[in-house]
Amino acid sequence: TRQPLEKATGSWGSESVGIDAAIGTAFWSALEGPETPLTKEDQALLRRVFNPHLSDRRAEREKFIPPDSSASYVHGLASLIKAEEQVRERRREHFLSKEFLPNEPGPLFPSSWTPPFEVARRTQCGSLKVL
Repeated sequence: TRQPLEKATGSWGSESVGIDAAIGTAFWSALEGPETPLTKEDQALLRRVFNPHLSDRRAEREKFIPPDSSASYVHGLASLIKAEEQVRERRREHFLSKEFLPNEPGPLFPSSWTPPFEVARRTQCGSLKVL
């Protein structure tokens, strides 16, 4: 069965004036430009979603298709961004704390930060101990 279409909440939806369905380079211009049909809230959200340091989507240029602008999707994006910012802040706090150990970064950090093995160390009695 087909689901009824949900009303767009995001100002980048297909009914947005000036960006004609916000496809391709027009979307990026609307996102980055001072004169934009996007609301300030949507522009801020989309800038966080498509942070150029973390996202390579701009390379798609005119082939890029922007995200859904329905209320539920926009709410989901905002929730994910907020959760990501909270994790990033907790990581920063832990990383700068005295409790942070480079060999045991903890569950806040990617598993790639944890060494796959440790070099054997000599114990106090002189025998080798594999950790």
